Amino acid sequence: MSNSISRGELWLETLVPNAKRLAGLCPSVQAADGELNGEPVRFITVVPDAHNHYPRAAQGEVGLLEGWTLAKVVSETIALDADNDVKRPIVAVIDVPSQAYGRREEAFGIHQALAGAAAAYANARLAGHPVIGLIVGKAMSGAFLAHGYQANRLIAFNDKGVLIHAMGKASAARITLRTVEALEKLAAKGDGSRFELPRALLGRKDCDFSFSGLKTAASRLAATCETEQDKADLADAVQKAIARQLKERTERAMKAYLESHPELVPYDPSSLKQPSPAGEKVGTQQRLFVVAGGVAANKTIRQTLTDLATKYGFGFFAPPLAFCTDNAAMIALAGAERLEKGWVSDLDAVARPRWPLDEARAMGDPVHKKQGRQGAKA
Repeated sequence: MSNSISRGELWLETLVPNAKRLAGLCPSVQAADGELNGEPVRFITVVPDAHNHYPRAAQGEVGLLEGWTLAKVVSETIALDADNDVKRPIVAVIDVPSQAYGRREEAFGIHQALAGAAAAYANARLAGHPVIGLIVGKAMSGAFLAHGYQANRLIAFNDKGVLIHAMGKASAARITLRTVEALEKLAAKGDGSRFELPRALLGRKDCDFSFSGLKTAASRLAATCETEQDKADLADAVQKAIARQLKERTERAMKAYLESHPELVPYDPSSLKQPSPAGEKVGTQQRLFVVAGGVAANKTIRQTLTDLATKYGFGFFAPPLAFCTDNAAMIALAGAERLEKGWVSDLDAVARPRWPLDEARAMGDPVHKKQGRQGAKA
């Protein structure tokens, strides 16, 4: 394959050879109309643009321009077919290495742009358009969530160049047509000692952590895996690296918390079974540790954190595996709950990448006040 053309662009041309590209789009988003089995179909893909106004989106990433342009193309398709009994299929040809995060991008609202694209695809599906995600290359993280993840059906090629990461083990299991248990068994068969993976923020003394370097290294190593044993070894290495970093940062947080709250006593499981005195919440003076989200679906991480909690006298609490899912699904659920209550925001709402969990604080102080090395912080 030539280095001058991306997989997304190559497959778009293969599916609709010599078709005229839709006008009025940014260069990094291409769309064309074609046919499948005699039916009209609209194909959409994201391609590299070396001259992208935002350099972080020059290699095919999904950024501000791409997010809003994808939303535009899909929304226009919905409008064009609004009066048609049969809605044309929309095929998202997917080869997106990442979302294009950066200080400028976050300040200008990349999260809203990606949400706009995801919402447009969801609206198309709800309007009756069959939406197909054809994964021909990379389908990574937030870029995949914005371009393709909302499809009725996802189709991925069995090829070493196809890499999928959708932020959670449950998502990865769905994409690879495996169960979470099957993925964990794959990791259990491996020996991760052969892979050297980076440890992000190693010199930091605080509780911050990041998997950015780890994900990049794992993605590159995955492209070199040739056998099932290679994949198992890498899965084991990545799982242990994530568990190790979570353990290190959590242990640091537990020590700091105990220093600032010396009144807390070790957790006593039997106390939760006894009626509490009037006005006193059960366990309020005990050491409690709660884990939720996609990270809680991993048995290795669960066991690692359970052992750590026991070491420092904390009670470990986590939802059943069936209720542990990735961030995207939890954010979508939170959005659905807000929509049901009528809590909606205008499109000119201020972008805030790290939105507080406390609703009162978020509404009372909606503007960033502190800048970090990687952009605005809540």
